[in-house]
Amino acid sequence: MVTSAKGQIASHEVTDVPPLLLTIPQVMRCMGLGRNKVYDLIQKEGLPVLRFGRAVRVSYVELQKWLERRGQNCVIC
Repeated sequence: MVTSAKGQIASHEVTDVPPLLLTIPQVMRCMGLGRNKVYDLIQKEGLPVLRFGRAVRVSYVELQKWLERRGQNCVIC
């Protein structure tokens, strides 16, 4: 929100942009899978992750590419 010189609030249209990095619960919802299955995909199937200390994140773009390489024709999130 931006306040004009007259003190009126002007709203700006916000587009719905997916986050760059997804948490494991977000990946679970996107893929319709449980927590254990997502971690299995990370450990056994090469689902790419980024680690920041103990935090594990999945790149939205890399998740899409990974699904395409696996031959999945599904829309995520």
